[in-house]
Amino acid sequence: KEMFVKCAWDKSKSQFNDGAALIYENNYVKAGGCSHLPQPAYYVCFDIAVNSGAGRSKQFLRELGPYRSNAISYANALNERHRRFYIAISKPGSKNNKFRKGWLRRADHRASYIRSCQ
Repeated sequence: KEMFVKCAWDKSKSQFNDGAALIYENNYVKAGGCSHLPQPAYYVCFDIAVNSGAGRSKQFLRELGPYRSNAISYANALNERHRRFYIAISKPGSKNNKFRKGWLRRADHRASYIRSCQ
């Protein structure tokens, strides 16, 4: 598998990048329900789709309801929903607890990005 990827990269970097962009667009942006969102909500949705699955980002979008007008508020709500999810699945003693610090750092990074968009 690695050799195929390396061969594709060596053959045509621009086609490889175009193909990778198409995979992300189809498997995460569109499948995750992020396409219609403005920044920074788009970024938060996309990050959730990549790291927790497109189904999870769609679930959180359904729970929050449709985007209306304030992208920063929506991004914050989406990020906080994912933070609560991380906390719920990484309770002390659980097998996921070892990932908790990194997951929460990821949510902190997204919160920082959201603040930078204000």
